[in-house]
Amino acid sequence: MRPEGRLFFLNADYVKEQIITLERQYQPRVVVWDMSAVPDIEYSALQALIEGEKILAKLGTSLWLAGLNPGVLEMVRRAGFDERLGSERMLFNAHAAIERYQAQKSTLLGDAQ
Repeated sequence: MRPEGRLFFLNADYVKEQIITLERQYQPRVVVWDMSAVPDIEYSALQALIEGEKILAKLGTSLWLAGLNPGVLEMVRRAGFDERLGSERMLFNAHAAIERYQAQKSTLLGDAQ
């Protein structure tokens, strides 16, 4: 997923609902949010993203964030969301997220054989 523009209180619930709707429709193991086109995130929108991540986790889906702009990264850190996600789920860009997912998938497939 690649949201564009500022995330703030007016679109926070919509964003959270979109995450949940897409998860229920496609049931992915991982959802990557490429945040490179998000220049700013307001606290209420960040809280909606955190709640969405918790719901995804209950459904067995992992949320990863990629391409965080400095201001967005700072908000994520101030809220402690970076600690919940850990460095393995916060990536430099979408390409790094794809590479990590492919490596993870290869490891799982290799272990199964």
